[in-house]
Amino acid sequence: MLDVLFFQVKSLYFPKISPWIFTGLFLLMAFQYDYDRILFEPPQSIHQWRQADCLSLTMNYYQDGNPFFQPSMHYLGIDGTGKTVSEFPILYYLVGKIWTITGKEVWVYRLMVLLLFLIGLLALMKTIEVEIENSVAGIFVGLLLFTSPVLVYYGGNFLMNIPAFSFACLGLYQFFKFKASGMHRHLGLLLFFFTLAGLLKVSALLSFVAICLVYLIDVMRLRSKHHRIFQGTWKEGLGLLSVFVISYMWVRYAQGYNAQHTGGIFLIGILPIWDLSYETIAKTYEYVADRFIWDYFMPYIEKFLAICAIIVLIFYRGIESSVRFIFGMMCIGALAFIVLFFEALMHHDYYIIDLYMLVPILLLATFMVVKAKVPLLYRSWILVGFLIWMTVRSFQFAQDRLYERYDFQGWRNHDHREVFHAFTELEPTLQKLGIEPDDRVLSLSDYSINITLYLMNRKGWTDYGISMDPERIKDKIKLGAQYLFIANPRTYEHESVQPFIHGKIGHYRNIDIYRLNEIDFYR
Repeated sequence: MLDVLFFQVKSLYFPKISPWIFTGLFLLMAFQYDYDRILFEPPQSIHQWRQADCLSLTMNYYQDGNPFFQPSMHYLGIDGTGKTVSEFPILYYLVGKIWTITGKEVWVYRLMVLLLFLIGLLALMKTIEVEIENSVAGIFVGLLLFTSPVLVYYGGNFLMNIPAFSFACLGLYQFFKFKASGMHRHLGLLLFFFTLAGLLKVSALLSFVAICLVYLIDVMRLRSKHHRIFQGTWKEGLGLLSVFVISYMWVRYAQGYNAQHTGGIFLIGILPIWDLSYETIAKTYEYVADRFIWDYFMPYIEKFLAICAIIVLIFYRGIESSVRFIFGMMCIGALAFIVLFFEALMHHDYYIIDLYMLVPILLLATFMVVKAKVPLLYRSWILVGFLIWMTVRSFQFAQDRLYERYDFQGWRNHDHREVFHAFTELEPTLQKLGIEPDDRVLSLSDYSINITLYLMNRKGWTDYGISMDPERIKDKIKLGAQYLFIANPRTYEHESVQPFIHGKIGHYRNIDIYRLNEIDFYR
């Protein structure tokens, strides 16, 4: 009777063709997300500020030939050099080198991030597939992550969070390969990928910390011999420790480099909850709660994941011990991350990306429980159909959300449309006015660090750190600012700007251009 009710799937495991099926579905979804257009779009919409920073670092590697360990950006900072750094600049440097062949093409950058994301999700898919011998479940988990509005938006963007997440996915895949085979080449690849992840974003080491705790348990012989993954040798311990050491060395270098040149641009530290007032904590919570509805997953997917967590909690004994332990430690690590970076969660949705690693481990644990407790359901068309239905619905939700973020006429693109976009077309006007690529400029309608400077490819300063202060404007003139750009009529409302707008030399769309004469310094 049950066999008739739960129509059984003949085979759920097809590892030879599953990567091709997954890649094909991923590319189909990417096309439906309109990535064929998005790949060619300039930085815009949510966190255009941070996007421009990443592109500025890349552009300076490309056009200035900066040494690898001396990155710089268009914003020249307090010392006039523009030298500053955040993440390990391997991708900035690599894209800059590719641009020497292709020319400055944003699609190269976006495509590289998207391909890394695809490879990372492929690794997660294979991890799930092999662990439970279920290709359908593996494909579902990988594609489900590609229906999160946040991951879809940054999956083809310029920030380093997705590359860091992808390298962590590859590291986790190598851990499970090492667990199954005991071959140290997989341990070596594990260390390599997690090192890259940690250099890009230390917070991407969430799953690696859990793996290190597995090593400590095996060293202390707290599990039976046939359950141990690590032999507990000092070489294994030294290798695991090296990931933290290398990440720490980079952080120390970045802090020293920024202190020597332009610090305070990027966060290299924490923003803990205990430094906040009750009112700020409450407001941040409201922002995060709103994103649970619109940005992290479709609400019914979040409810499904909550049910999965309850199932895992109740039937935890049906989960393979390493998976159970890693998931538990990652949950603790996620809570610690939220506490340490709580302030950033208000306005920075990309900070949550590292926590998405919990989703595949949770679903792996859930499938293990279902396989052990309800085998008829596990192999039924009912479950397969349910997974397909959830993926399709979640995909449609993400598609709508991505459209909103890239809608040129939408409110998310208001500043880009009304103020910044004209700078993408400004180069002919600059050439006509004789403003050379090396001339330093001041862009006072720009509250960010690099948006307008990057878009017109001129180095100088924005209103960031100036706040329309005439004395600070004079300081920038002293450092070599020769031209002033005003792109927002509201900028003229500041009386402090008036002494510097007597030498208008040009206009394009919403942008007025002034020459900063020496007399401006003495006004």
